[in-house]
Amino acid sequence: TNAVSQSPWTLPATMSFFTSLYSNQHTLTNKFSVFTESRKELARLPRRVSTLAQVFQRNGYATAAFTGDAGLGGHFGFSSGFDVYFDTVTFGGFDTTFPLALDWLESHQDRKFFLFVHGYDVHGQFPVPAGFTSRFSSATYRGAASGSPAEYMDRRIRSIKVDPLGLSEQDVDFWKDRYDEKVIGADDRFARFWKRLSSLPSAGRTIVVIMSDHGDQFLEHGGFDHGMTLYDEVIRVPLIIHAPADAGARIESQVRLIDVMPTLADWCGLRLDAETRRQMQGVSLLPLM
Repeated sequence: TNAVSQSPWTLPATMSFFTSLYSNQHTLTNKFSVFTESRKELARLPRRVSTLAQVFQRNGYATAAFTGDAGLGGHFGFSSGFDVYFDTVTFGGFDTTFPLALDWLESHQDRKFFLFVHGYDVHGQFPVPAGFTSRFSSATYRGAASGSPAEYMDRRIRSIKVDPLGLSEQDVDFWKDRYDEKVIGADDRFARFWKRLSSLPSAGRTIVVIMSDHGDQFLEHGGFDHGMTLYDEVIRVPLIIHAPADAGARIESQVRLIDVMPTLADWCGLRLDAETRRQMQGVSLLPLM
């Protein structure tokens, strides 16, 4: 109930999850390692760093990832250790990645597997689901906002530049309403994924980790979107771990996304070389669990 991400935006936050390193240690604090008028080079994870996927792969697991690209493009180093890495739909959602993941799973039921599935369904660039009904705020909103991804990005850029956003309380409710609707849309898609996952032969021996890499802010501290601050609204994230046949528990102690890698390594009894053990900054959560 008190999980924190190590960064307020996707690229460094997810790389911290995959490496159990803080962003200044894995070095992907920006999409570019060099950015000048004459030279632009994309950042990439240093080869000396091991990822969670590489650890599973070295231990004989089949590995696959189905992502929404953008901050999770394989060229940053995320594809390391994956037999299959899907990142061809930029800002793609679960409607794309869940079916691909299930098809892959069904063809790998005879193998130990590590699967990473990701979607931008709650992101600013993702459209509001069809059939939006304004169930969380007033249906009589008469403000100027349309709720389009382009308009959302305009608010984000203004926030980065610390320009006046000109949002009324009703406007903020309007944007929160659409965010909540996206959360429900993502939850509905996950429910369908979970139903099929639960019917597979491997379901009884599969650990499932559900998490987010960051949240969004809606003027709680004057900002809009994410990536610029370290307030709870952008770094406090969901973290749910499901294990077959285990009793449920709520952990109130603060934990971190960098703790997931050592937790899974501990839980699955993975062999780790000395360098990877030294690398991990997180700790196993099994004693808390």
